[in-house]
Amino acid sequence: CRAGEFDNAVYVAESLIQEDPSNAIARVILGTAYFGLGKTHDAEKQLQEALKVNPKLAEAHYNLAQISLSTVPADTNRARNHYISALELGAKPDTNLNSLLLEPAGK
Repeated sequence: CRAGEFDNAVYVAESLIQEDPSNAIARVILGTAYFGLGKTHDAEKQLQEALKVNPKLAEAHYNLAQISLSTVPADTNRARNHYISALELGAKPDTNLNSLLLEPAGK
């Protein structure tokens, strides 16, 4: 996914999930790849499934925050909640998300 090879990531992640439907990391990868391909609904579904298996996946919360901001209109409250969860679970702070979601307006 980091290399932008979303189609390849989908293929690998779907294979892993077929072997083990409870593979939360594979679902995060699949959700990330779907989001990269513009399949926001499918991405959100996979990330939610990953959190059902393991609610402590910071990357799933982080990606759901990104998805919440990408919708029209953006769901900033939902994005903020997921981003805060991601930070509490050990995700590295993101300067852009901090300014959008955590800093007071007008600052």
